[in-house]
Amino acid sequence: MPTRLEKNMKQLILTVLTCSLIAQNGFSQPSGSRVRSVSESERLIPLAYDVDVIVVGGTLRGVAAAEAAAKAGAKVFLSTDRPYLGEDVCGTYRLWLEPDEKPQTDLGRAIYGDASVHTNLESQDSLPFTYSASLKSHPRHPDTGSMLTDGKYTEIGPDSVQYNGDVTIVADLGKPTEIAGVRLMAFNRRNDFVIKRVIISVSSDKRTWQSLGIAPNTLPRINARDIPVLHALDQSASARYVKVEVAKDEGVERVLLAELAIKAPMPASEKRPASDFRVVTPMAVKSALDEALLDSKVDFLYGSYVTDVVRDPQGKLAGIVMANRSGRQAIRGKVIIDATDRGVAARIAGAPFTDYPSGPQTFRRIVLGGKPGPKAKDTGLRYQVGGKKSSSYPVYEYEFEIPMRDGSWSSFV
Repeated sequence: MPTRLEKNMKQLILTVLTCSLIAQNGFSQPSGSRVRSVSESERLIPLAYDVDVIVVGGTLRGVAAAEAAAKAGAKVFLSTDRPYLGEDVCGTYRLWLEPDEKPQTDLGRAIYGDASVHTNLESQDSLPFTYSASLKSHPRHPDTGSMLTDGKYTEIGPDSVQYNGDVTIVADLGKPTEIAGVRLMAFNRRNDFVIKRVIISVSSDKRTWQSLGIAPNTLPRINARDIPVLHALDQSASARYVKVEVAKDEGVERVLLAELAIKAPMPASEKRPASDFRVVTPMAVKSALDEALLDSKVDFLYGSYVTDVVRDPQGKLAGIVMANRSGRQAIRGKVIIDATDRGVAARIAGAPFTDYPSGPQTFRRIVLGGKPGPKAKDTGLRYQVGGKKSSSYPVYEYEFEIPMRDGSWSSFV
């Protein structure tokens, strides 16, 4: 009986013979000539979507355009060649807004929130404390006694503590201490575990409490299970006890807390300008964009490359052809919006472009961790990376010039 290897070899031989027969039937160029094209037979391409507006590109501007068109009443389809949305932010790791930048749209606020958002809790800025909770943690995600202060908050399973109801955490600093703010990391899944508000109070004797304010849920639309959401309140005070009252949202039964940190005051000379930066994780960006399209009833596909455009009998643009793991499909539409970085669909359609200027061009690159080079700009930020053994790394930004031949793909590579 032939082995599996022998069967595979037999199939390979048959495949080679089949290719040889095809070559003999006119699908190859004469020996020694350079093959520049092949002849493709006429065929029907399945119509996958028939819409009003086609958006090509899963960038932030692509999602914003798709969401706006859908809100205006159009039927919209979006295709992206990446396996996620937001490649212009996530792919570059340029995840922060400048201190003077504030989100102006619903989509921007869904990504960056209405308050400063950080991807890490700086251990060197945090004060040591012990804590107690008004509720017993649930066995599904139990508290070992120090999980809210162990520095781990990236994975929902090993890093979270579950409370089935509103819970109050009281931190004891051991003695009256100057504090600069409170940070609470918690997980957020819509219709499952969502925090409505976090109220922060301080006390010196545990009897009389002074309210410092409310730390809001900065990313209420996030729906992915592995995204920690920051509830931050920057308010100076002198206290021994810090009370953190966590109220769950209506319609959910539990909250999942990950990490609690109490900030120590920093001398003005040591304060980093990044303290006011809005920073999010790549997954937060991707999930917020997914949510925006789902909420707007926009159909979209990952991993779909635009290979051609469709024209009507009068020669006007009438759609695109995309290729993915299901083969090639056509999408018919009245309007095509190209939201790719390099105008892929517009180039295929023959739109006129100005020549890319040859010569030295300025580029930027974000680097995490490692020893900074002589031209590295320390952003003052740290990104939390990893799972069970997560660590935070400094973020460096480089700016340099590269001599560019032209604007071709090979030149950029």
